[in-house]
Amino acid sequence: LNRFHFDRNAHKKLVDATLAVFNPDNMKRFPRSGNPDHELLFIVGMPRSGTTLTEQILASHPKVFGAGELTHIRDIAATLDSQYPFPLGMPGTNQETLDQLSFEHTKTLRAMSNGRPFVTDKMPSNFMFLGLIELLFPNARILHCIRDPLDTCLSCYFQLFSQGQYFSYNHTDLAFYYQQYRRLMTHWKSTLSIPIMDIHYEDLVRDPETISRNMLEFSGLSWHEDCLDFHKTKRAVRTASYDQVRRPIYKNSVNRWKNYERYLSPLKEELFRT
Repeated sequence: LNRFHFDRNAHKKLVDATLAVFNPDNMKRFPRSGNPDHELLFIVGMPRSGTTLTEQILASHPKVFGAGELTHIRDIAATLDSQYPFPLGMPGTNQETLDQLSFEHTKTLRAMSNGRPFVTDKMPSNFMFLGLIELLFPNARILHCIRDPLDTCLSCYFQLFSQGQYFSYNHTDLAFYYQQYRRLMTHWKSTLSIPIMDIHYEDLVRDPETISRNMLEFSGLSWHEDCLDFHKTKRAVRTASYDQVRRPIYKNSVNRWKNYERYLSPLKEELFRT
């Protein structure tokens, strides 16, 4: 019995509003913060898509502080709820407000980063806010984690999250949420000027050194061997994948969905509905 309710209509309205407000014409007109910080790395994607592994690899570099799943961007969006709920009030937001929010956020990150210049924020659901992130941090970079849709959804379904993620308790809600995520990422890639790198989980576990090198180069970092020994890095990991980043990369989770294929007809039907 599913005791949790995921409001599809409310979620779709939010996605529709985000696409409408952060459209190409508006993104050309909207002011941007003057924050020059180019060392902010946002790791986004579906839950269970490799975001924790990606952050652990990056945070093993001596110049990177892994901040984990921060709610700061969502909190900033909430502060922009004036007479209109976010994102509907964005067209009235001026550069002064963006500067204030941006520099305050950077100051907060610097206070926690132990002197390391680069900071990662791996809140997966920040894919909802990439338009806002570009306005706040025009020089930031986005690392977008992608995993096989069936493996992603199945892993979400098997995981009892500590809070939220109410879409993960039945297959059709999972498929719906995934489709809305895919809509947003397709839009961002065609609309934003902020750099976005796709990191495919299957490629990362198959060839970790090549993909890790590509990730570091994209992030503006030189290669460091510690990134391959990420499982030895001592740092707090407070997500569902905490145990998996304490050991070397393994491939057991690739195509895991095939073990459960006979149960996945509703998920597959909804997920690949055109």
